[in-house]
Amino acid sequence: PARFLSHAKLVSPDGSGVRADIRVFGEDGTPVADIRGIRCHSVGRGPAQRLDDLIYEYEWQHKHRPGQLDALSRSAGPPALHHIAEATRGYARDLETSFGRSAENERNWGILDALSRAFIWNAFQEGGVVLRPGDRISGDALLERLGAVPGHRRLVHRYLEILAEAGYLRRVGSEWEVERAYEGGDPRESRRELMARLPSLRPELTLIGRCGNNLLAVLRGEADPLELLFPDGSTEILEHMYQDSPFLRFDNMIAQRALSAACEALPDDRTVRILEVGAGTGALTSYLLPHLLRGRTEYVFTDLSSLFFSKAKEKFREYPFIEYKKLNLEEDPCEQDFEAHSFDIILAYHVLHATRDLRETLGNVGRLLRGDGLLVLTEPVERSPFTDLVFGLAEGWWRFTDTELRPKHPLLAVPQWCDLLEDCGFSEACDAGVDETARTTVILARGGAVSQSELSAPEAAAEEAATSGPASWLVLADRAGHGQALAELLRARGQHCVTVTPGKAYRRIGADQFEVAPERPEDIRRLLEELLDPDSAPCRGVVHLWNLDAPHPDRTSLESLEQTMLAGCCSVLSVARGLSEVEGAEVPRLWLVTSGAQSVGREPEATSPAQAASWGLNRVIANEAPRLRATAVDLGPGATPEELRSLCDELLLADDEDEIALRGDARYVHRLRRGA
Repeated sequence: PARFLSHAKLVSPDGSGVRADIRVFGEDGTPVADIRGIRCHSVGRGPAQRLDDLIYEYEWQHKHRPGQLDALSRSAGPPALHHIAEATRGYARDLETSFGRSAENERNWGILDALSRAFIWNAFQEGGVVLRPGDRISGDALLERLGAVPGHRRLVHRYLEILAEAGYLRRVGSEWEVERAYEGGDPRESRRELMARLPSLRPELTLIGRCGNNLLAVLRGEADPLELLFPDGSTEILEHMYQDSPFLRFDNMIAQRALSAACEALPDDRTVRILEVGAGTGALTSYLLPHLLRGRTEYVFTDLSSLFFSKAKEKFREYPFIEYKKLNLEEDPCEQDFEAHSFDIILAYHVLHATRDLRETLGNVGRLLRGDGLLVLTEPVERSPFTDLVFGLAEGWWRFTDTELRPKHPLLAVPQWCDLLEDCGFSEACDAGVDETARTTVILARGGAVSQSELSAPEAAAEEAATSGPASWLVLADRAGHGQALAELLRARGQHCVTVTPGKAYRRIGADQFEVAPERPEDIRRLLEELLDPDSAPCRGVVHLWNLDAPHPDRTSLESLEQTMLAGCCSVLSVARGLSEVEGAEVPRLWLVTSGAQSVGREPEATSPAQAASWGLNRVIANEAPRLRATAVDLGPGATPEELRSLCDELLLADDEDEIALRGDARYVHRLRRGA
């Protein structure tokens, strides 16, 4: 093992970096390796680089344990749906008074729809289909004359309906008869004039231009519609539209008010778990995150494609409580590493209509929502020439198969949504107070009844996987009795436990009880050699609780500090050394338990400096002896029964977390956060 490095300081006048050769020496001082040609560059702050980008700090984040559903079911959920709806409707009235949304939006929608119809008519003309008054044509005949691919059959039929809704065509049997021709001039010129006159509609007008100018090519399969929506993979225009559009900004604010109303009624010690499905560009997310409390929120940002994740991680880097995961709403979420009925609030923003079968999709969404949880659903609810011109080009717009519910078009009206939600098991549903003329709206729904068997199944499955086969535990129990209580909890779960208490010398008290001197490494080594017998049941873990005998921080003296260091910190080192000598692939996991060594909550907690030293040692062990999977767990001051039960669950349902804090039923993990 290398212990010493030669090092020299080299200066590069031209700023191109520093070239260095490094020689590595072994413990006996002889060279063991040469590293040549290392080039180092300055990480000095450039003109566009913030100091916060170079600094990280630890932060405790709430994260529930796999299978941790009992605590969620016991704690209070969001308030009654009618209270949330009252809050959103009052807020909607205030917004309408302030911004006059209805009149302005209707005028703007009329402009976009008229321009979209013009581009549709123009594409027919470019495709050689000149429609004159009195002419008749069927949808399939139009498809053939345009040279459109069969996959766009639904789209072409919809375009004929759009022209009929504006009075250009009328249905005659199975055909369409031209009533009047379009005489509005070149839509390209109209769009350029509107771009200059209506800057607030720039995203929508940009999309109309891209899709309208390439409509015929898309229908013929010669252009990729996704490239029109995401040119060179960029989400900029769609993000701008969904986040800042005068049409959608109102919905975003209503959804934010619903979320705030739901969270405001939760108890102060209640952590809320939020899932956003189809989060995409993060438009809705950007409205919600500033109103959520860091120490009380778990936010899971999901999408079918991970295309959006890298940009979202940068966009929301100031919010470390976000987790990014892929989720396909058309498949069982519990087979995609999601836990049934584990979310308090689920947000779905302009996504559900684009799935194959809405009943199947809502069933999957409902399976993730708590029985008293809240679904906040934002959806387009009225057919629009603009949406069919732009988003109708994408395959996903027309992939619905539930034709008994959606015969011709993917969108549902508000009453249909409410009826469907209740049919799919949600206990109630209502609109959030958006005006009746809106093309998009926010719908609220309450989760349905959840049986106890549904709640307990994931936990039981996780525990069965974690505890398969006979296993034993070595519990280094404190004098205060917390270790003995933990051992009883483990035994009640079918585990075999051996307890070891601090004493003056090594001795066996009973069949499963020992006493050792914590300051004597030879006692601990002898204990491990005797108990870790290859012929006996495998030992799954050594749980060290001797730090819990440390005095309260206010009563710490130099003498008690030394005793705590010997019983806690030094004995941990002896245990780690003994476990490192265990042969074979299976080595017991080392668990270091402290009480009040970390300050976790929003309010600063008094911490025990003697116990905190063990955390530093645990990090060294984790780096130098990774086989031990050393894990530090901090209980609250006093180590409540709830925390001991949670610790027992932690041992049996162990994951890869290596620094954990338990406070009551809440579980926190350590994460690095960028910025000081």
